[in-house]
Amino acid sequence: MEEALRSTVMLAARSGSSTSSSSADVSLPPLTSLSYISPSIPTILTLSSFILLLSLSTRLFSRLLPGSAPVLAPLLLGLIYGAPLSSILEAHLQRSISTIGYLGLILLLVQGGSETRLDVLSSLANAVLALVVGLTGIGLPILFSVVVLPAAFGYGRVESFAVGAALSSTSLGTVFAVIQTLGSGNRDASEEKRKEGETIKKGEGEGEEDDAGMDLINTRAGTVLIGAALLDDIIGLVLSSVVVTLPPDSSSSSTTKATVAPWPLARPIVASVLILALTALLCRWVLRPLIATRHTSITHSFSRCHSFLTRRTSTSTWLPLTSSDLALVAFVATVAAFATIAEETKSSILIGVFCAGAMLAYCSERMELALRPLSEKIKSHPWHPHKVLSDRLLPIQNGLLLPFFFASIGFAIPLASLFHGKTVWRGIIFAGLMGFAKCAAGGWVLLADWIERRKEGRQGGREGGCEGLDGSTRSSGGELGYEPEVTPSDRIELGQTQGVESAPQIQAPVQASSLRATPAWPPALFVGASLISRGEIGYLILNLARNVTGAGGAKLVNDEAFAVGIWAITLNTLVGPLVVGIMLQNPSVRKAVCKGRWGGVSRKDAHSE
Repeated sequence: MEEALRSTVMLAARSGSSTSSSSADVSLPPLTSLSYISPSIPTILTLSSFILLLSLSTRLFSRLLPGSAPVLAPLLLGLIYGAPLSSILEAHLQRSISTIGYLGLILLLVQGGSETRLDVLSSLANAVLALVVGLTGIGLPILFSVVVLPAAFGYGRVESFAVGAALSSTSLGTVFAVIQTLGSGNRDASEEKRKEGETIKKGEGEGEEDDAGMDLINTRAGTVLIGAALLDDIIGLVLSSVVVTLPPDSSSSSTTKATVAPWPLARPIVASVLILALTALLCRWVLRPLIATRHTSITHSFSRCHSFLTRRTSTSTWLPLTSSDLALVAFVATVAAFATIAEETKSSILIGVFCAGAMLAYCSERMELALRPLSEKIKSHPWHPHKVLSDRLLPIQNGLLLPFFFASIGFAIPLASLFHGKTVWRGIIFAGLMGFAKCAAGGWVLLADWIERRKEGRQGGREGGCEGLDGSTRSSGGELGYEPEVTPSDRIELGQTQGVESAPQIQAPVQASSLRATPAWPPALFVGASLISRGEIGYLILNLARNVTGAGGAKLVNDEAFAVGIWAITLNTLVGPLVVGIMLQNPSVRKAVCKGRWGGVSRKDAHSE
C-alpha cells in the first residue's frame, strides 16, 4: 500500500506540475519499509530461463566461436530478452541485472589489475608504445568522423565530433574478457595435453605446448594492449564531459556561445593520473621497503591470525569465521576503498579497482620474493589475492556476474530504431570505417618491431660473432622490458655442458634468429583488433550527446546520426571479439603473438629491480 501511495503521489505531482506550479511542493512520504510480495510464476520462469540460457548459450558459442563466446552469447541473449526485441524481462529486472552485472565488470577489472604485467608497462619503450597506440585509437575515429560524416552524409561538424567521440572509446571490460578467455582456453588445452601423456618432441612439440599454455595477459603485446585500453577509458571519461557542453550545429553560430569551464574537463584526467601515480608511488616507496624490512614480522602476524581463527572456528560457535573469510573481507574492503576514492575524485571506478588489483598483486609478489623458499606456500595461503579471487570470487563472477554485465550491454542497444531508410547501409559503412580506424592503431607495433630489429642488427654487426648476438639480445631485453623465455630442457642442457665453451655460443644465435624470424603483423593485428570493441562507454557518450539540446530545441545529435553511431558501436562490439577469437585459432598466428619479442616476459627482471 505504501508503494502504491508513493506511485499515486508521484503521478499526481507530475500531472500537476504540467498544469500548475503550485503542485511543485508535493513531498513524497519516506519509504520506511518494502512490502514483501512474492513474484508471479511468469516472472520466476522468465528469470530462470534467462539464467539457464546464459550458461547454455555460452557453452554453445564456445564450440562455434571460441574466445568470443563469453561476450557475444550474453549480449545476444540480452537483445532477445531485453527491451530491444521483446521485453520478456520486465524493466525493473533489466535494471537490476544491469546493476548486478556492473559488479562483474568491477571484479573483471580487479582480476585484470592483479594479472597485468605492470613491470613490462613501466619500461619506457613499452609505455611510449602503449601511449601512442592509445592516442591513435582515439584520434583516428574522431578524425575520420569529422572528415567523412559531413562530406558523405551531410552531418554537422559538431555533430560528427560527438559521434566520433563515442566511437573513439574502447570497452575495457571486453578487452579483459577476451584475452583472459583465450588465455584460459590455451591453458586448458595445455593441461589436456599433459593429462593425455602425449610424447613431446624436443623443439617442435615443446614449442607447441608453450604456445598452448601461454597466458595472453603475460605477453608484451597483451600488456601494451591493456595500457592503450586504459588510456582510452580515461580519455573516454573526458570526452563524455566535453560532449554535454557542446552546442548543437544550428546554435553554434549564434551570438550566444556556450562557455566551457576548463576544470570540469581536466578533472577526470588529473584524477585518473593521480590515482595511477599515487598507487605506483605507494607500491614503490612505501609497501616495497616495508615488505623488504618487515616481511618476517608480517608473515608471523598472518600466521598467528590464521592459527587463532582456526582454533576459534573449531572450538567456538560464536565466531564461525575462517582465515579465508577474513581475507575475503579485507580484499573486498580494499577494492571498495579504491572505488570510492575514484568516484569521489571524479575519476573512473574502473581505474580505481584496476589499481586495487595491481597493488594487491604487487604486495604478494614482493612477499614471494622476500620469502623465496616459501613462495609455493605463500601462493596457496588463504590471504594471497589470487587465492581469494580463484576460490571465492571467480566462480560467481564467471557463472553469473560477468554474463549479467554483457547481457546489460544487449539491453542498451536500441535495435528498433536502427532499421529506418538509409540508416542501415550508412551504419554498416561507418562501422567498417571505425573498425579500420581502431585496427590501424596496431600499426605502431609494426614500426616498433622494425626499429628494434634494426637496432639489434646494428649492435650485432658492431660487436660481431655469437657473443654479439647474445649481448644484443640481453641488452635489448633489459631496455625494452622483455626477455626470451628459456625452457627447462634448455636450462638442463646448458647446465650439463657448462664445462664446454662452445655450448653457450651455440644456443645464443638460435634464440636471436628465432626472434628475428617471428613475424610482427600478428601481434600488431591482435592489438588493433582487440581495441575494436566499443561497448558500454560508447553507448554512454552517444546517449549523452543525444540528450543535449540547444537554442530552439535543436539536438546535438539527430536521430539518424544517433542510429548510425549505434550501428557502428554495435557491429564493432560484436565483430571485435569475433575477429580476435578466429585469428588466435591459427597456430602460427598464436605462436607469433605468444612467443618472440612480443610474447611471454620473464619476471626475474622485475624482481631484481
